[in-house]
Amino acid sequence: MRLFRTRQGYRWRCLRSIEAASRNHGERDAFGQQQTALNREISRRAAEHNWRLRQIAET
Repeated sequence: MRLFRTRQGYRWRCLRSIEAASRNHGERDAFGQQQTALNREISRRAAEHNWRLRQIAET
């Protein structure tokens, strides 16, 4: 992560994301799809973990 200046002020941005923004259209799309799939998997695992914790708490 890196502090990156935008028109709205400074924002934290992932270096991979900044680098991908400077690539051609196809590479940017591929990066976005890969990142979306990664985020979905992280979200799915977090939901599963939370479900398991609730199951333990209920017993």
